[in-house]
Amino acid sequence: MGMKKALVLLLVLLLTAAYVPLSRAQMAVVVFDEGHGQYYDSAKLDRFLSDLRSLYKVVINRDAITEEDLAQADVLIIPNPRRPFSQDEVSVIKRFVERGGILLVMGDWYRYINVDELNKLTEDVGITFTKTEVMDDKYYDYRPYFPLVDVWADNEAARFVKSKVKYRKIKYNGCALELSGDAKPILLSRKTSYVVNERGARIKPGPAVVAAFAPLGEGLVIAIGGSRVAATKYFYGKVNFGNKAFMLALVEWALKTAGRLRVSVKVTATVYPSLIPVGKEATVRVITVVRNVGRPVSNVTVELSSEFYAETKVLGAMGA
Repeated sequence: MGMKKALVLLLVLLLTAAYVPLSRAQMAVVVFDEGHGQYYDSAKLDRFLSDLRSLYKVVINRDAITEEDLAQADVLIIPNPRRPFSQDEVSVIKRFVERGGILLVMGDWYRYINVDELNKLTEDVGITFTKTEVMDDKYYDYRPYFPLVDVWADNEAARFVKSKVKYRKIKYNGCALELSGDAKPILLSRKTSYVVNERGARIKPGPAVVAAFAPLGEGLVIAIGGSRVAATKYFYGKVNFGNKAFMLALVEWALKTAGRLRVSVKVTATVYPSLIPVGKEATVRVITVVRNVGRPVSNVTVELSSEFYAETKVLGAMGA
């Protein structure tokens, strides 16, 4: 009897151990950098960071970026810097992305953008920040330098993000991006828009690329021409624009694409019968219930295994 009981209990323990609920420390980790004199810091982007905290673990970095800062990170967000990155920092950031991390970097309009520092991080993947500003005299909010952008590219990133944005117009303020190589656009301004240089002279008609992405090693680089897109006041906090959904969907898409999106699960397992008399054969039923207590996910592979049993199922979707 002792051996029979031990076999069944071992099965239960192994099944349960296969699904340990994620603690907050095990959720995806987002590092937000404000250690380089950023004007658009955690205070000005507080609503965006608050929404991220409801989904992931958020860490604010207030000094130089090191290997230790990114050791557990999944996403690194860098708004337009005013102080330079050291060569060591640039190397650390690029290694982080090459190993599967996600870099989301944001610029500004020509008067304030630090193109030299931004391009240290993005030029190698074919994304170049320019000392320009995107304007639109027809589709804008308040002034032409706040154009409403809603032209979506035709690729996997744009389709995913667009599907999450109910109010398709994104209020923008920032530069135009130039792309080459494997870099792809996500969002563009309208044909009625135009690009001006640092003297305010028109240099190019629309549409202009305002958000783009490119692979680097096993990771992704995402660029947005303006940090103000995520600023609470007048932009992210405006319910009649899609800025909030746009920013959150970008992060979600990147985590899914890089295979770094994790959700917490709750598991219960019951076994019947729990005891088997000596000399008797019995069919043992193991009922395992897996509940997703994170955000909705799709194409979920569930594996149950022990020394005596293994089964795999693929679920099309698991709602929260």
